[in-house]
Amino acid sequence: MMHGLVFEACGELWAFEIDAVEKVARAAAVRRIPEMPEGLMGMVGFRGRFIFVFDFRRLFMCDDREFSSNDRFIILRSADGHIALVVDDVVGVFELNPVADRETERIMTHKCGPVKSIALPASGIPGYDAVLGRGIRVLDAGWFFRKGADAEVAEAWLSEEDFGRSR
Repeated sequence: MMHGLVFEACGELWAFEIDAVEKVARAAAVRRIPEMPEGLMGMVGFRGRFIFVFDFRRLFMCDDREFSSNDRFIILRSADGHIALVVDDVVGVFELNPVADRETERIMTHKCGPVKSIALPASGIPGYDAVLGRGIRVLDAGWFFRKGADAEVAEAWLSEEDFGRSR
């Protein structure tokens, strides 16, 4: 059993192990950077530094709706720093029990590089019964940091003038 931050995106429930999550916040303005890889929106200020912002929906090509102030940021942490993911909504922190079956194996090997496991909550999540039948995909936060490392060329586009202050 583990504790996970459960969130909604693309009509599904997803989770990160709670230890990988630094903060959840209402989405704010993102500084767009030209010619970014698919899914990378730009950067935002966080604790005096700029961090990459990824649009979860675009990374997984599951929804092309535009960024909204009703979206949420999930800020992930690692030894290398922080990144933010834009998701539809955050459901909460729940105890999750990993499940293993053939369907889980199929999902995990089908274009879901960041999926570590499929889990079910130890107790129900009100309002999500229909979605829970498919399980909650528990994601590998490290995968998103590797995506950020691939995008470091973005920093070449930044200048102190772009943000109105020095870094």
